Amino acid sequence: MTKARIGNKEFDFSWDNTFHNATLNGEKIEIQPSEKKGHFCLKYQNKKYRGEWIAFHSDTKIAIIKINHTEFSINITQPIDALLEKLGMGGGSTKKVKNLKAPMPGLVRQILVNVDEEVTKDAPLLILEAMKMENVIKAQGDGKIKSIQVNQGQAVEKSALLVEFY
Repeated sequence: MTKARIGNKEFDFSWDNTFHNATLNGEKIEIQPSEKKGHFCLKYQNKKYRGEWIAFHSDTKIAIIKINHTEFSINITQPIDALLEKLGMGGGSTKKVKNLKAPMPGLVRQILVNVDEEVTKDAPLLILEAMKMENVIKAQGDGKIKSIQVNQGQAVEKSALLVEFY
């Protein structure tokens, strides 16, 4: 059975091969596609809802949908994901980083994150000026910031430690 997590709540979710019938924690959901692409109507606990499929990020297995104009981010875990995690092979394709080093010598113009902040791949971390150009230094993978090793206005050498991650 597929697990769907919205915030800190986890649900069991399944659907048939037509995608018109599903269950949420064992309760039936009827899903009817709309004429408008990406839109659908669903009936759950005798109530009708309007839905819109916004996006699905296959690398993180996160679906974004709108139900009655409220957007939800849903983390999806299928049985194979649980098995891979149990075998120590989970985590998907997102890379965890430990340290971020300066790719070139320069001047730290702006620090865009804080200690204990969680960041995702490609999130901007700081701005490093080098050769009169401002370079946005981005996260190389997902992580949580353990420490920031530089200060705004500080000159750094190539390979200097900028940010440490947990």
